[in-house]
Amino acid sequence: MKPLRHLAALLLAATLFTACGDGNNLEASEVPAAVMTSFNGKYNNVTDAEWAKREKDGATLYAVEFKANGQEIEALFDANGTVLESKED
Repeated sequence: MKPLRHLAALLLAATLFTACGDGNNLEASEVPAAVMTSFNGKYNNVTDAEWAKREKDGATLYAVEFKANGQEIEALFDANGTVLESKED
C-alpha cells in the first residue's frame, strides 16, 4: 500500500507544482469565497499562502501551497470549496 501512497503524493505534488508554476498565480482576493471559507475553516495559523488557478477536464481548480503550524502543506480545491487533495511535507 505504501507504493500507492507515494504515487498519490507524487501526483499531487506534480499537479500543484504545475498549477503554481504556470503563470496562473492569484492573489487571495481573487480566490472564490467558497474556496476561501473552506480553506480558512480547515487550516489554522496559515502563513505564506500562494494560490494558483488551473483548468482540468473543463473544471476550474484552485491550488494553494502554504505553511501551517510548522508544516508545509499543499491543497487542491474545486470551485465549490471541496478539498480534492492535500499533502503535508
